[in-house]
Amino acid sequence: MSQSPRANVSVPRISAKEFRDKVHLYIKRLKMAVDIQKKTYKLKPGQTYQIGPYFYDRRKANADVASVLRTLEELPRYYRAAIKRKSTGVLSLNSGLRKPILVNDFMHAFINEVDATGLSIFGRSRVVEGNNPRTDFREGASLKDDLQLAMTQRIGSRVLFNSLFHIYISRHGLVARAAMNQGLPPEQHNGLFFAPDALLMRYFGQTFAQMELMSQNEIANSLDANGRPAVEGAPRPPKAGKERRYTTKNGQPIYTSHFHAFRTDNISRASIPTLIKLNLDPINAELNTSFKLDPAAGAVKNEQAAYNAAIKRARENNLPSDFVAIAKEAIDTLQRSGVATQEAVDRLTLRGRADAEEALVRETLRTYKSEPKKKASRRAQ
Repeated sequence: MSQSPRANVSVPRISAKEFRDKVHLYIKRLKMAVDIQKKTYKLKPGQTYQIGPYFYDRRKANADVASVLRTLEELPRYYRAAIKRKSTGVLSLNSGLRKPILVNDFMHAFINEVDATGLSIFGRSRVVEGNNPRTDFREGASLKDDLQLAMTQRIGSRVLFNSLFHIYISRHGLVARAAMNQGLPPEQHNGLFFAPDALLMRYFGQTFAQMELMSQNEIANSLDANGRPAVEGAPRPPKAGKERRYTTKNGQPIYTSHFHAFRTDNISRASIPTLIKLNLDPINAELNTSFKLDPAAGAVKNEQAAYNAAIKRARENNLPSDFVAIAKEAIDTLQRSGVATQEAVDRLTLRGRADAEEALVRETLRTYKSEPKKKASRRAQ
């Protein structure tokens, strides 16, 4: 079925209350238009029905109903705008996920692997250029060639390395290898689980064994949400000061809200951050210090303010997120203010490069995440 051209028109962000008010307005307009339409059906040829200064014959009444029905096509887009999480437009530079880290030699060697043709195991970089990320993208060079910090200096954010693993899982069909998906047709696979291939086992076999032991010890030494000794599948206690959801809207148990022993043949994607954490370089803490833009530390605060302001200006002007250029703009701002130390320039230059590489990997991942498949259940297995 063809889609109306109106379906692709963007709408402004609105609140939930504004969406509700808009729905009520459309309902009121439709009822009024239908009421007028019914009255015109009772008219004789040549007669009109008057409301205030407006006169309606059957043709005009039908046109008004059709017009209101067309406006109803806007509701799904306004709904998406209403539920979309509001963005502050400013990146959190000190977020643990965004802060650049230094990985160890095992992780470094893994991400530099290539296939038999010399192509990166993560394929080529991709840039989305249309409405459908699965098909509307432009491929670039081998992805490893565009990630100089990660590939040559072992530097990148947790988001970058996490995204690389998700790309690898998709490209190499690791979801189908998961124990719970064995023997099932692809449309019934639970996409939240995977099992490693020979290459992952070569580099991270010892890490997986460590994660199995860690999870077993956690269960053996924990209490569940009811204060009883934890067992496989028991509900985890809520985090301090936060509520924890244990089931989806459909009543399915949420895997990460329950205790589960780590299994190498059935790995939850939620375990990838732990895999990365266990493969950081021992001097990682020192690296974090050199990257940290501390809002309470004098001139360093100016680095953070200048970088955030440059990002905000780019977004307000609908400019591409060219983080290298954004970092340069922040440096120019500090230099004009006379507070740009060489250390500040070095930190911002490196931060811009790290954010640029992360953005490219996240963009590439979008083209894999959009592959059509049955929505994965979050049930505990």
